[in-house]
Amino acid sequence: MTHNGARDKLPPDLRPSQAETAVKPGDPREVIVDEAANWPADLIPVGAYGHSGVRNWQIGSVAESVTKHARCSVEVVRKQRTVTPDLQDM
Repeated sequence: MTHNGARDKLPPDLRPSQAETAVKPGDPREVIVDEAANWPADLIPVGAYGHSGVRNWQIGSVAESVTKHARCSVEVVRKQRTVTPDLQDM
């Protein structure tokens, strides 16, 4: 899916009125922060899967790095967790 395809899946009332997107090579932790500074961006939305512990340490966290180094606001959006019926009442 292209970045425009993802935007088009949002309900019309949630689509940004003005947004720019780009696809750049490199380490996403650095590229996202650098591109946001060059635009200059008001907000960086970044997705997160919520990994923690050793796995997070091993692969690094793009969301955490962007949050620490960006000059503008960062909104971290987590993937919605699904609850199995067996665990719903816990």
